[in-house]
Amino acid sequence: MKFAANFNVDPIGGVLRGSQGVESAANTATNIDKFVDTISVVLFAVGVVSGLILLGMLITGGIMYMSSQGDEKQLNRAKKQITDALVGFVIVIMSWWAIRILEKIFGIDLLIPKFFGI
Repeated sequence: MKFAANFNVDPIGGVLRGSQGVESAANTATNIDKFVDTISVVLFAVGVVSGLILLGMLITGGIMYMSSQGDEKQLNRAKKQITDALVGFVIVIMSWWAIRILEKIFGIDLLIPKFFGI
């Protein structure tokens, strides 16, 4: 074990820097917490962006639908855009539920982002 401790290996952000015992475990826990916090913030941002895209697609699809003036081609295009937006929304909701299930299994909070240490 002394042979391995002589090397200053740093493959995972300081987890295996040569420290031993409790200090190494604390560093590992801190790195995992930072990783989970980063994933949480990224998932929050993806949720916000997908919501804005949904809103934009529904608004433009509705405007296209109202302004089609009986043109069958534009009417079908507007219906397709609204349908695509709603299908995307269902996919996002199903993904959210899958993440909630993974949270329960692993005991971590991925969908509650911690901004600025709050």
